[in-house]
Amino acid sequence: MADRFSIYPARFVYAGPTNLDLQEMHGFSIKPNAKKDEIYLGGNVDASAFILQSAEPTATFKTHDVKTVLTAVSLTAGLATIATSQMQVQKRADGGVFAGGSTNTIYTNKKGYLMPKRLTASVDRPAELELEFWALWDGSTSGTPAVPVPPIVIATAQALLSTPAFNDQWYLGPVYANGVQVPGITEIDLDFGLQYQTKILDGDVYPQVGSVVKRRPKKSTKTTDASQAGTVGSVFNAALPGTLAMYLRHGVAGGARTSDASTAHIKISAAAGAWDVNDISGDGQDDVMTSINIDPTSTLTLNTASAIP
Repeated sequence: MADRFSIYPARFVYAGPTNLDLQEMHGFSIKPNAKKDEIYLGGNVDASAFILQSAEPTATFKTHDVKTVLTAVSLTAGLATIATSQMQVQKRADGGVFAGGSTNTIYTNKKGYLMPKRLTASVDRPAELELEFWALWDGSTSGTPAVPVPPIVIATAQALLSTPAFNDQWYLGPVYANGVQVPGITEIDLDFGLQYQTKILDGDVYPQVGSVVKRRPKKSTKTTDASQAGTVGSVFNAALPGTLAMYLRHGVAGGARTSDASTAHIKISAAAGAWDVNDISGDGQDDVMTSINIDPTSTLTLNTASAIP
């Protein structure tokens, strides 16, 4: 009989050491990104061997727990992880719910880098944060003769760390340009634009080092107010009139939203940049939608204790 597993909160360890548990996680994927050499011999149409040339493993995660994660993971620099970070899957029980005990599978890593990739929210979907994790090799070896310990190690028959917990949920809020509200917003999309680059050196199979080599954040939003194209001033390119701020509203368990006057909301802003109207379109009886792109030239600023004007 085949076993089945479900997603479970991942744990990342960073300087301190401090644990960051990815709560409210609703999706993840691990990709080995392995490159193999295929060995073919003259006179033979079948491969004789496959040898691992290199691998730069990554993982992606999706969570609604925006504030907890962005408090630990910098918008502009990401987060270097240390010690033993763990990505977990929980075994299901045939004829029940979960098997419990030491029956689960954990993918461990001792050195890596966690960064925010994308933040989205719309009128009919809560805010979702996508993260990317780069698993680096910490230089450790095992065996005689010694061989590298891979940057991701699979451990079966394991007990799980932590327990799933609800912290907060966030929803679409308004957008302001130079303190003036852009009305009719139906969605926001923020690409944090961190370009992280690893290097494989000295004949290693796995990378030991990596750095952010470029920051290119991009914001976009949609509005039902077609007149906002005139506020932007150009469908091609125009300077921002001042700070561009996007807000996420705090949700209330058992209720709806926290008061705008409360400093419980999230604000992500850029002090300078350019914007343009990317698309103006309508279909049948639906509203005409205007899509606006924002290209910051300043670093993004996060405020997790903001009121909404």
